[in-house]
Amino acid sequence: MIETSSNHSRSTDVFTLWSWLKIERLGKRALLDGAVCAFAMHLTGKGNSNAELVAQSRAIYGLALSELQAALQHSSEWKASETLCAAILLCYFELFAGTVAPDTWIQHAKGIGTLMEQRGPEAHAEGWDAAMLLSCRGILIIGDMFYPGKDQFFLSRPAWKQVMFDGGRRLIYADNTPIEHIRVGDGFLANLARLTPILHGGFILREAQKAGITVESNKVSALAHLATVEHARLARWYDDFTSLEFPRPVEVLPTDTVASFFETVLEHRSPVAGSLLMGYWASMLILEQTLIECGIPRANSETSVRYFAQQILRSLESVGRGTMGPYRVGFAIRVCYEFANGEEQRWIARVLDQFSKDYAAIDKKTYPKPK
Repeated sequence: MIETSSNHSRSTDVFTLWSWLKIERLGKRALLDGAVCAFAMHLTGKGNSNAELVAQSRAIYGLALSELQAALQHSSEWKASETLCAAILLCYFELFAGTVAPDTWIQHAKGIGTLMEQRGPEAHAEGWDAAMLLSCRGILIIGDMFYPGKDQFFLSRPAWKQVMFDGGRRLIYADNTPIEHIRVGDGFLANLARLTPILHGGFILREAQKAGITVESNKVSALAHLATVEHARLARWYDDFTSLEFPRPVEVLPTDTVASFFETVLEHRSPVAGSLLMGYWASMLILEQTLIECGIPRANSETSVRYFAQQILRSLESVGRGTMGPYRVGFAIRVCYEFANGEEQRWIARVLDQFSKDYAAIDKKTYPKPK
């Protein structure tokens, strides 16, 4: 079953999600075997519209989850590499399946973060353990961004910065991946992590202003400084990104001219590059809006905000295509939704209805009602 499902995954874009999985580790621990089997069966069942296979995957998922809970309470198994791998795979399962609710994956992501933190940075410095951390950085960062904990995000602490980046080791990249591409990928995630306190600060400021509460000027100034510095840093990242060799997006007619919200859309021949671009536009939306709320808007900020939002919406059809499409666009579309008008939000909701059939984490139930 694992071999069949693996072959199916290799034929789809989902293979990049778990290309770091060490097949030779299978057959030794029931926990890891169960986690791999559950996730692979779910993807295969969904890909082939096989409801029976999907149901079987959920049953195996339940057993694997019980095995994981037991391993985490064991005196030595809790820190085994196989335990961490199983925890990551079961989180991925929830992203796609949403067994209880669309945002159940958040509980898993928080648990993975806690487990990694308890294992310590040294445990993720090299080899398979390092690859596992690198593979789920985005999930951990996004989880903290939208569902923050009380303490500083652990990957943002100095002790973890040395293991948070691939840095050219090619642990989760093909051997022929140019080092410049790897550095741009690392840089994007670094910027994403730095964006979190700005997003939180902007939200607190906005809510205070709505309630007529005055925020201390020094706090507003500190937030404005963070946003200004990050805006400049992200602009430099964009320069590095655009210096790479990759196919640029082109304007094309939408696949369905009746259902589409736009006369032309952006076709990204590189889904990965398209996802990074959408993430950049979403990050810029957050920074532009934060500076507006701090009372120091950038020149032509309203035009810039509209441009970034439109670019994201026009990229949805292309970058959102395929099994991994909703995963690639999830962050950008969630941010963009806040900047869309009512008609656009209702259109986004219809797109989310299509995405969530196979990728539960993007369900519109986790979004505010349209304006």
